[in-house]
Amino acid sequence: MPPTTNTCRSDEFDALGVLPVALVRGIGADSDCFTRSFSHADGRPGRLHDHYRVHPVSSAADTNGSNGSDARSSERPLHVAIIMDGNGRWAASRDLPRTDGHTEGEENLARVVRLAVTRNVGWLTVFGFSTENWVRPRGEVRHILGLHEKLFGRVRELNELNVRIQWIGRPFDSAAARTPKYVQRAIRKAIHDTASNTGMVLTVAFDYGGRTELMTAVRAARAAGQPITPDTIDAHLYLPELPPVDVMVRTSGEQRVSNFLLWQSAGSKIHFTDAAWPEFGSTDLDAAIALVR
Repeated sequence: MPPTTNTCRSDEFDALGVLPVALVRGIGADSDCFTRSFSHADGRPGRLHDHYRVHPVSSAADTNGSNGSDARSSERPLHVAIIMDGNGRWAASRDLPRTDGHTEGEENLARVVRLAVTRNVGWLTVFGFSTENWVRPRGEVRHILGLHEKLFGRVRELNELNVRIQWIGRPFDSAAARTPKYVQRAIRKAIHDTASNTGMVLTVAFDYGGRTELMTAVRAARAAGQPITPDTIDAHLYLPELPPVDVMVRTSGEQRVSNFLLWQSAGSKIHFTDAAWPEFGSTDLDAAIALVR
């Protein structure tokens, strides 16, 4: 089906053809701008992500009582993705067990979430546990699983911040999935209990791998008898509604993307920092955001 021609000005869209939330709020649901696909004045296709339409992101003033004087609050909400690396090295540098590093990393994630909601970050996606991480020592994996159960249990904090949580990873019912039942229950409960929040969307990648996601999407498209195109791959990703990544962050001095959101981050900026994840804070977050603002 060809794209529907929209009656909005082409300069109202960003470079990816995505209609900013601020503009979505100002038009009615019956507007031509609410079609699922668009064409720009120059013929390039555009799109409106469901999150922009169904779950508008609250401004900093909505979630933090700000008077809105910060110029950032008037700009398009960003999608920031973070590879949280260096927990073990942080612990080793302090002669602590690696598990202590993971514990501090989980606490720092809570701090970074609070920072992000004040910076008009619409989507924060973090790499919690990859499909490759299962080979780590059993005791370390057990500790990380417990931390993720705790993370998904922090519903009260998320609700206070108006943050909606979601999860991305191998589907629980797939043959290759390894997420334990008790973590699955915590994930489902957190998603349910924060579903009505309209602020930042926190996505935790657990039992996730970018190549596996792409292979799954291609197989699903083929099974549906669809041609393999960017649109059909988009439609069969784990979270098709997740918008493109604006900036990717990698901590602890490593300069690689480690199989994280390979499709979604194709055009993103990348911020590398020497800070281990437990040390990551406002300075590095602001430096990352400055790459795209």
